[in-house]
This record gives sequence, structure tokens and C-alpha cells, in this order.
Amino acid sequence: MTTTVKTSDTYAVTFNVTDDDGAPVDLTSVATLQMWARLAGDPNATPFTLSAAVSDPLNGKVVHTLTGTLAAGTYDLEIKLTTFASIVSHVPSDSYYTLVVLPDLD
Repeated sequence: MTTTVKTSDTYAVTFNVTDDDGAPVDLTSVATLQMWARLAGDPNATPFTLSAAVSDPLNGKVVHTLTGTLAAGTYDLEIKLTTFASIVSHVPSDSYYTLVVLPDLD
């Protein structure tokens, strides 16, 4: 999934957590989550966290609210989920979400 935004955008972006068949993952058992990002294409880039929260647990929706501070570039994103039973998983499991931040023209 690729999401494209501009550098000074300040709105909520929703990410859909799905299983291998594309069905929404039930997130009601998630105790904590972290959204991790790094510049795409550079495995040596330092990962950093972005604020994120479950917005619709039954339908697998996680939201990140843009703060207008991300530099222009393409970022790989993953969401780290930890359940109340201390089970940790990363989604997507076979790739990354992609966030493209384009420069503003103004």
C-alpha cells in the first residue's frame, strides 16, 4: 500500500492491517503498537517511530496523524503489534507500507 502526502500536511492517514488473504485483522487483543519508518531503499538508514493508534480495532485500522515535519522522500513503514499475551508481530509481514512525502510547492 502506497500513501502519498505533502511535507506540511497535518491530517490523519489510515493504514489497513490485513491477513495474507486481504481480510482485516482483528486488533482488539493488541496492547501496544509502534509504527516504524526509515528511508526506503537504504537498509542502513536509521529507523524511527511515528505516532500511531488503533482507530477501528474490529476492522484492522491504524491511524497516524501527520505533523508536517517529515522531510520529502519515500519511507518504508511497518507496524509492530504486541498483544496482551505478549505475542509480537510486524505488519505487513512480507513487505512494507510505503509513504511518499512530496515537497510542497508553496
